[in-house]
Amino acid sequence: GGDTHIKTAVDGAHITLVTDNRNIDMSNSNEVNSVLNTLAGKLYYDAYVKKGSVDGERKLIGSVMIADGLTASSKSINLSDMKFKDKDGQGYIELLTPSAPSKPNTITGDETEDTYYVQKGICQADGTYRFLQDTTISQTDGNPAINVKKKVVIDAKGHTLTLDVKAGNPQLLDGVSHVSSPNELKMTVGKLNIRVTNTKSRAEGISMRNNNAKLSTTEINGDVDVQVSGKGYTLGMYAVGNSHLTINGNVIMRKNDPSSPWGVDGGASTGEWAYYSISGIYSGSNYGNPPKGGQITVNGDVDLAIRGTGILANGAGSQVIVKGGGKIEIERNDSGIHYAVDAQSGTAMVNVNEDGSAAGTKDLQIKGNIGVTNGSVNPAEPVKNSIVTIGLATKSSRLDGVVVNNHTKKNNQSGFYGISTIYLQNGAVWNNEAYGMTDKGFTGSYVTKLVGGSAMTPDKAGFIQQKDTKQLTIDEYSGHTYLAYEHTNDGSEASYYTAGDTHIKTATSGSSVTMMTNNTGIDMGNSDKVNKVLNALAGKLYYDAYATPNGQRAQGERNLIAKVMIADGLTASSKSMNLSDMKFKDKDGQGYVESSTPPTPSPKPTTSEFTKTINLRKQDNKEY
Repeated sequence: GGDTHIKTAVDGAHITLVTDNRNIDMSNSNEVNSVLNTLAGKLYYDAYVKKGSVDGERKLIGSVMIADGLTASSKSINLSDMKFKDKDGQGYIELLTPSAPSKPNTITGDETEDTYYVQKGICQADGTYRFLQDTTISQTDGNPAINVKKKVVIDAKGHTLTLDVKAGNPQLLDGVSHVSSPNELKMTVGKLNIRVTNTKSRAEGISMRNNNAKLSTTEINGDVDVQVSGKGYTLGMYAVGNSHLTINGNVIMRKNDPSSPWGVDGGASTGEWAYYSISGIYSGSNYGNPPKGGQITVNGDVDLAIRGTGILANGAGSQVIVKGGGKIEIERNDSGIHYAVDAQSGTAMVNVNEDGSAAGTKDLQIKGNIGVTNGSVNPAEPVKNSIVTIGLATKSSRLDGVVVNNHTKKNNQSGFYGISTIYLQNGAVWNNEAYGMTDKGFTGSYVTKLVGGSAMTPDKAGFIQQKDTKQLTIDEYSGHTYLAYEHTNDGSEASYYTAGDTHIKTATSGSSVTMMTNNTGIDMGNSDKVNKVLNALAGKLYYDAYATPNGQRAQGERNLIAKVMIADGLTASSKSMNLSDMKFKDKDGQGYVESSTPPTPSPKPTTSEFTKTINLRKQDNKEY
C-alpha cells in the first residue's frame, strides 16, 4: 500500500504501524530489523521537518510492531520505537529491541526478558512456564539457566528439565540463581538435571542468598540430579541467609563412573579448613545484623559422592534436614579435612524423625567422618549448639568414620557445645576409624548420645567395630550394642588390642554392651589363656559413672550390663565360643572378668569295706 502522511498532530498523539509475522524469520534479528525499518518508512510526519536551525513539530509518538495477526486483538511479537528524519519526516528505527532467541535461554520470571518462552507459548497467561516435552536449557555466556527476578513457576510434570551451564567465569557460575530476591521459585518436574561447569572459578548448582527480611523460597517437586565442576569453591546446593530450599524428591550428586564418581568436584582441597570450600549440600549464615542461617530440606533420599564435604550446616542456626536415607560418600583425603556431615552453630539431621527422637527406617550408608565442630564460635554468633543426628537402623546401614567434637573447655564456658546423636540399631554397623585427615587436636570419637538396639541379638542390636587408636567416648548410652575389637598374637594381654579404650560416661537402666573379639590365635582349650583374653578385652571398656569417688561411701551408677565374648568372627552374626559376665572396678569403672578357672576338687574320703550291720546301740558299733 501507499505511504501515510500526517501533516500535523496534537501533543501526545500516538500511532503504531503494524504488520503480521507471515514469512518473517523471527529468529533472524537482521531480517526482523529490516522489516521494522521498512514498515516505519511508510509513515511521514510532515510537520517534523526541520527548517534551517529551527526544529519542526515534535508532538507525534510513533511505534512499529510485528504481530501474530492484523487485528486490534493481535498479540505483539516485536515492538520498537520509531523516530523521524529531520529532512522529510520519514519514519525509521534506530535501535532494535532484540528478537526472541532461537533456543531456550535464561528464565527470569520477567516476560519482557523471557521472550523465547512467550513466543513459544511456554509462558502462560498466569505466568507459569509449562514444558510439554523434555527440554534442555543451555547457557554458555556466563548466565544461569534460571535467574529469579520475579516469581517463577515451572510446570514440567512428567518431563525431564535439564539446565546445562558451561563457561569460564572468573567469579561465579550458577545453574539456578535465586539471589537477593524474596520471590518464589517453584518447580514441578519429572526430573531436574543440573549441570554446571566453570573452568576458571567458583561453581554452584543451586545458589540462594537473601539478606532481606522477607523469606526467599525455592521448592522443587521431583528428583534432582546435580553435577557441578569448578575451581576452588564448588557447591551442589547453597542456601544462605533468609533462604529456604525444599526438595520434595530424591537428590543425586554422583557420576556414573566408579573410578571418579564425584558429583561435586572443585579439584584438590587441602589443609584444616578445606571443608569450607567444597560441599554437596551447604546451608550457611549471611553474617548480617542479626545473622540469619539458610535452611535446606530434602524430603527423600540422597545419593551424594562429593570430592569434599557431603553436608555442612554453618552458622546462625543453619539447617540441613534429610528425611530419608541413601548414601553419603566423600573422597578419602589425607591432606585436607572434610566431613560426610558437619554442623557448626547449626543442625544437620539424616534419616531421623521430625524432632530427632528416633531413627528413620531407610538404609543409610556413610563414608566419611561426622563433625560437630567449633568453626562458628565467636561473640556475635547467636546459636550456641552444633547438632548432628544420624539414624542407622537397618542391617544394610553403615558408618565408616569417626565422630569429631573439637569444642574446647573454653568454648563450653562460653556456652558453645557440640551435640551428636547416633542411632545404631537392627544390625547397623559403625566402623570407628578415621576416614582421611582429622584436625591436630583430635583425641578420638566423642558421641553425645548413642542409642543401641532394642535387644542384645544380632538382628536388633547395633554393632561397633572399634578400630581407631584413640579413645571412643560416649556421654549418654542406651540400648544394646556389640563392641568388637581386633587383637594381635593370642589376645591375652592389653597391649595386644591396639584400638583405643571405650568410655561410657553414663547409661540408662537395662542397657547392655557385649565386648567381642575373634578366636584367631587363641587356644580355646586352655582355660587359663581364655580367661586372660576375656579379662584383657573387658579392660578396654570403662563405665565411668560406675566408679565410686575416693572418700565417698555412695556407690556409682549401676545401670549398664556388660558381657565379654570370644567369637568365631568379628561380625554381628559371628557365633559365640565363650561368653562371660563382666564386672567393673569401683576405682575407675574399668571392666574385668573374675577367674573362670574351675576350682580344684576336694579330695575324696578314704573308704573301707564294712561287713557288719549298724546297730542302733553304740556299744555294738565299735567298728564304726
